[in-house]
Amino acid sequence: MITSTLSQLHWYKIISPNFAAAIDFALSADLSGAEPGKYEIEGENAFALVNEYITKPPDECDPESHQDYADIPDHDRGNGKIRLCPPHRPGAGHTVRAGQ
Repeated sequence: MITSTLSQLHWYKIISPNFAAAIDFALSADLSGAEPGKYEIEGENAFALVNEYITKPPDECDPESHQDYADIPDHDRGNGKIRLCPPHRPGAGHTVRAGQ
């Protein structure tokens, strides 16, 4: 997982053409009024998911992991947090607040 800021996100475009397309979209799209759903960027190779939900306390959350794709989270509103931990050391993570 890459943790960065939107101002430094452009450095990661070299990872792949799909990642570059997703980054360009993340840096230019205004999804603030978008309805929840899936928005294709490069077909199934790069897409945006718009979700809206009430978050749960950390002790009620299940871990999430990916091996076939990457997330570029953008918390437009609210006070969402992401808890990170290496896949080989569950529970050894740290919390990143949206916008950091």
